[in-house]
Amino acid sequence: MNTTPPPLWLCAHESGHAIARIQLHPSICDNEGKQLRPVTDPSFSRVWVAGSRGDWRGCVDQLRKISVAHNEGVISAAGPVAQMRVQKDHGIATLCYLIEELKDLPPISEGPLAESESDYTTIWKASQVAKVSLYDIVDEAVYIVDECWQYILMVARQLQQKRELSFREVAELLRLGQKDGMRSFYGD
Repeated sequence: MNTTPPPLWLCAHESGHAIARIQLHPSICDNEGKQLRPVTDPSFSRVWVAGSRGDWRGCVDQLRKISVAHNEGVISAAGPVAQMRVQKDHGIATLCYLIEELKDLPPISEGPLAESESDYTTIWKASQVAKVSLYDIVDEAVYIVDECWQYILMVARQLQQKRELSFREVAELLRLGQKDGMRSFYGD
C-alpha cells in the first residue's frame, strides 16, 4: 500500500468542489446556522483521492447533477481556485489565470475536449448554457473559496490522511446544521 500522502493541492482541489457543492445545494443550513434540511440529504456521496507519486487523481462523487448550469460551473471552478490558492498567491491572479485557460477552449463539439468533462470544459459549457461570462462564474468560485477557506483546508487535511470521506464524515467535520458549524452564506 502506498503510504505517501496525497499532495495538499489535490486535496484542496477536491475539497473546493465539495464545499462549493454544499454551499450551492438547496440549503442544509441558513446563514445563522439553523438547520433547514436534514444532513442525511447529502449533496454528494463521497470525496476521494487516489494514486501515487506523480499520478494522483481525485473526485467528488455527485448523487445528482445540479440543475442550474451557472452553479455547476461555479462548483467546477471552485476546485482549481482552491488548488491555485495552495500552489501560489490567490486573488485576481487566480481569476485571470483561469479565464486565460478557459477562453482559448475550442467549441465543445470539436476537438479532443468534446468527450471530456474536465473542470475547464464544465465551466466553459456552464457559461454558454447560462449565458453568463466566465468571469462571473470564476469570480463566484473565488468568493466561495475565500469565504470557506478554513473549511476547505479542514476537509483537505482530513482527506490527505484518510484519502476518502463520505458526505456524512464531511458533514460531521464541518458541523453542518449546528450553531457553531459551517453556515450557508447564500441562505434561502
